[in-house]
Amino acid sequence: MRADPGDIMPLRIGLAQRNVDLAPGWLLDVSDPKSANFGKHWSAQRVIETFTPSNETVDQVVQWLVDSGIDSERLALTPGYNWLLVHNTTVEEAEVLLNTTYYHYYYPGRDITRIGSEGYNLPESVKKHIDIIIPTTPYEGVQPIPQQVIGPGVTNLDGLAGLDTCQYLITIECLRHLYKFGPGNSSTPGNELGIAQWGDSLGPREDLDLFFNNFTTQPIPQSTAPELIDLNYGGDKENVTDLDIFGYIFGSESALDVQTAYSIVYPQNIRLYQVGADSSEAETRSNFDTLLDFFHTSAVIDGGEAITNVLSFSYLQTEVTLPIEYQRRQCIEWLKLGLQGVSVLFASGDSGVAANRDPLTGQTCLDGERFSPSFPANCPWVTTVGATSLGSKNIDDGEVALDNIPNPFEQADNQYISSGGGFSNVFDQPSYQKKAVSFYLDNYPPPYNNSVYNPSGRGFPDISALGQNISVIVNGNVQRGGGTSASTPIVASLVTLLNEERLAVGKRPIGFLNPILYAHPEAFNDVVEGSNPGCGTEGFRAAKGWDPVTGLGTPNYAKLRKIVLSLP
Repeated sequence: MRADPGDIMPLRIGLAQRNVDLAPGWLLDVSDPKSANFGKHWSAQRVIETFTPSNETVDQVVQWLVDSGIDSERLALTPGYNWLLVHNTTVEEAEVLLNTTYYHYYYPGRDITRIGSEGYNLPESVKKHIDIIIPTTPYEGVQPIPQQVIGPGVTNLDGLAGLDTCQYLITIECLRHLYKFGPGNSSTPGNELGIAQWGDSLGPREDLDLFFNNFTTQPIPQSTAPELIDLNYGGDKENVTDLDIFGYIFGSESALDVQTAYSIVYPQNIRLYQVGADSSEAETRSNFDTLLDFFHTSAVIDGGEAITNVLSFSYLQTEVTLPIEYQRRQCIEWLKLGLQGVSVLFASGDSGVAANRDPLTGQTCLDGERFSPSFPANCPWVTTVGATSLGSKNIDDGEVALDNIPNPFEQADNQYISSGGGFSNVFDQPSYQKKAVSFYLDNYPPPYNNSVYNPSGRGFPDISALGQNISVIVNGNVQRGGGTSASTPIVASLVTLLNEERLAVGKRPIGFLNPILYAHPEAFNDVVEGSNPGCGTEGFRAAKGWDPVTGLGTPNYAKLRKIVLSLP
């Protein structure tokens, strides 16, 4: 539907940043365990100063806008200096400025519209100074798709029962047995586990209390609740009440993430970044953009105090539905967090080698058969987490890839769920994983040609954890959660514990994880069975070493602890 010319929309111009080509080298310099600069993370202010657009870029773009009839008083740089905002822009103004036409795009089955255009045009004088303009090309992103699956309830279960329940309900006792970690025992300020929450809530307060009473080994007071940072209202965390945390539209995504994480990290707390419940810009930008803007603002206002050391995301978008320049720009923003010592973890997806369904075309694969990766799971500068399940009723038999598990949602996009994985069509393979990926392709060559997947692309996931039958309480009932949205907070929680141990001995947080992970494959339980079917194929097969189904495998905390404590 054609957009009304008089409608007002926020126009955002992504200014070309300095030193982007040098950024990967800088991140590896502070993240590679063999580097003399390992752990010497940058301050938030240094990151801003290093990447701030040049004066020429700012001046040229501002001059173009003013010459086009836009009053300079309507222009403002974001606190991170990387976006130029044009306030109170009408659709008609934007159409004339960008020589395009705006429409409202409807996303079937999701009750979402998004304003956008089929493209836009820039004068030669500013092309090199602008990465992207939002809103323009329509893309999925208003509500990135959560990677959670909640299965049928479990009856006649009163709480923890040792390892006897692991075959049908995974509790903290099962996780500790598999991954060799003990209860948390410290809560260093600033090391709270960060979990993103998209227009969701934890459900009734009583659910969290029931979980504390029945599914944690150490006593957790019933007054315990996450610290809420509500990005819909500028990130204000003052005067937050239970109603703010538990009173949004209920969804099981946050309940699964938060309950699972508390059972691992307590007495450390959780910091919830709430986005999308009531955003005035929901039709024009993605929740990821809102969150990254908040982090840049925090960097300016409080030196990055609101950015925690570990961030866990159970939400994804689809690589093919997003402009390449948009993905590259956002990937650099995640890299900037790594430079500051933040570990960023994303779910790999629950659709095997297929992406979540494209809301415009209804397709999950490119041209019906080419594998379709997810974003930001494809970004080389985040850690992507796949999912596993138990290989048998005996927990000591180990794990297999989460492979063709029935999806309990009646209206699900996909009938079955499998660990997301594959190779990016946008990002090249980073140096830290080349050896591991080459071993897989040389020794276990997939039976597909390059028209089906890109063997030179960034391979994912990096690691995995259990993603089936995870205990969660929803509306007072014990349920079984699953998918990579269950496995991701498990891994993120373990990284938080590792940071607690480093901080306790005067060391810095780990930061970007991948160079350490790939340098130490012996610290993982190798998963060699299963696959991740999709696009009418069995997908990739799990194999010895890294594979595009479960990555390096699942974590052995005891071994990882020894490794990270040995680093400076």
